[in-house]
Order: sequence, then structure tokens, then C-alpha cells
Amino acid sequence: MSNEELVKLITKEVVTKLKTILSEVNIANQKRVLVLEKEENLCPILISALREKGYGIDCLGNMGELNSYEGIILQSITNAELANLSHGIEGSLKEKIVVEALLSGNKIFSMENEVEYKKFSTTSNKLFFNMFRDYENKLKSYGIHFVELNELLDCLGNKCGILETTACISETKEINCQTHAEERKCNYIDLTNKKLISEVELRNILKSEVMKVVVSKKAILTPLAMDFARVNKIEISKL
Repeated sequence: MSNEELVKLITKEVVTKLKTILSEVNIANQKRVLVLEKEENLCPILISALREKGYGIDCLGNMGELNSYEGIILQSITNAELANLSHGIEGSLKEKIVVEALLSGNKIFSMENEVEYKKFSTTSNKLFFNMFRDYENKLKSYGIHFVELNELLDCLGNKCGILETTACISETKEINCQTHAEERKCNYIDLTNKKLISEVELRNILKSEVMKVVVSKKAILTPLAMDFARVNKIEISKL
């Protein structure tokens, strides 16, 4: 082999090695999202849109540490998953990951048009349909964001603020009444000094015919308390 051929061979090997190294570096530095589906069930439209935005995509078969992802995406959510997650039940690997992600404070998104119960809005019994809508509202209050594809891409790119929404929880900016008498006059009870709000607490409040309760943003409402508030139309405001 001539010196010229040897130089060409070495140069080719070096270039190939550099390309491999650069590719590995790019992959390591790439922002990634986790889509909670098996690889064969991934939605081509969703995956294509995410890749166009420069995101690497992992799925149930190759997931890494949850805190390594920009967001965790529920491509679809069945009625059973909706019910289980609203009660903190880990009935499957997918549900276990969502529960762990919620406890760890990860950003979680659910695709709005792939929530199963919504497909039966024109045929379902209204009360039965509303039960699943209440489950969805619970998940929203827990921090899961139901979004369209464009909203997902904007939120992952930090172009929008993410707000928690729920049927019975709202943000309250000012409280003018201080004493219990003023609370009754303003028709609400101040529980901002309590860290845990139980169903028993709300039952006692309902006896006084007060239909609004103000709690701390850091307060924890038990699932039974949330259900009791929903059924009895008690407004829970977070301050």
C-alpha cells in the first residue's frame, strides 16, 4: 500500500470516527420527551411533530430516568386509566409511571383528542358521562395538562404558562374578611391554617350552610373530600 493510499485510509477512518462522536454528543445533548406507549403504538403525527421540534423520543420500551425528560406525554388515556389515576391506583406500568411522575413533580401532558370517554359525548347517559369528566378534572387538579398538539409543542418550548384548572378549585387573590362573623357574611370559611382537608371537615362546614371554603395552596385535599365537594357543590378556593 502506497503512502498516499494509507493517508486516504487513515483520513477516512478519522472522519468516520469524528462523525460517530459528534452524533453521540448531539444525542446526549438533545432534549427528550417520554411518550407512554409501546413503540409499535406510537402515533406518527405526534412523533413527527415532536421530531420536527428537535425532541428525542423515548417510549415504554426504552425509558430512562423520569427527571431527564422535558415532558411526559399520555398519547391516549382509556376510561379505566382515567378512573384509576384519579384515585391514585397503579393498575399498570403506564399508571405506575404517571403516579411516580406526579409525586416527582414532572410535567405531564395528555392529548385532549385521545381521551376515550369524550368519544361518547352524544350517546352516553349524561350523569355517567359527567362522572368521567369529574375524573378528568381531578387529574387536572393533580397537575396533568390536557392539551392539543399545538399547545403541547408550545408548552414544551416554554412559550406558554401552564395553569392548573379544575371544576371546584380556583385561585383567590384577596381575602377581605378576617373574623368568623365576617366569613359567614362573605359566605366562606377560611381553612388556610390547615394542611390536610378531609371529608369530615367539609361535612361539618356544610352543616353551617356555607358553600365556599378557602384553603392554602399547599393544602392537601383527600380524594373523599374532593368527591364530597363536587357532589355538594362546595367551592374550594386556593389562596
